Amino acid sequence: METNNTSDRAGIMHAHIEACRTSGQTVVSYCKEHRLAASKYYYWQKRLPINAATTPTFTQVTPIATHGSAATICYPNGVRLELGSINVAVLKSCYVASKLRLSLLLLQRHC
Repeated sequence: METNNTSDRAGIMHAHIEACRTSGQTVVSYCKEHRLAASKYYYWQKRLPINAATTPTFTQVTPIATHGSAATICYPNGVRLELGSINVAVLKSCYVASKLRLSLLLLQRHC
């Protein structure tokens, strides 16, 4: 793969990265088969916008009115996640299953 033009190299590597992803092979296997250095593959993978999955997107969430308890999750970095209504049993099972260390304050509207 001898070429002097950076945009040519970028185009070639973009094609290799896409082909590797759709081939079902591991990166190392693909690179060996195509005589590429895996380090070069990873170098270009970091620098090339390969697909829309790398582009941040916003997903709108529509609130649903339900009856339950309000909850606030306070993370160590200062971020607070406030949930207006939540099933406490589901929240507890998620907390236990994920084993996350976070500070959880449950505010129950009705005892």
